[in-house]
Amino acid sequence: MAIAYSAIANDGKIVKPFIVKEIRDPATGKILKKYEPTIIQHLDISKQTLKTCKKRITRSCFNRYWTIFKST
Repeated sequence: MAIAYSAIANDGKIVKPFIVKEIRDPATGKILKKYEPTIIQHLDISKQTLKTCKKRITRSCFNRYWTIFKST
């Protein structure tokens, strides 16, 4: 499920998970090495479908939060 949500959030791109975004020199703060996401696969899904999925997921999360907030 995490990969599915990630693909929706990344406009249909399934990316290889990574933990480190960049490595910095502790003394200067200068970036020594920067890592970029690697695209593993791109879903064959329309932009409209992705937009609808994002909208419904957002609405679903907001409604659940609001329901819990109102009941406490």
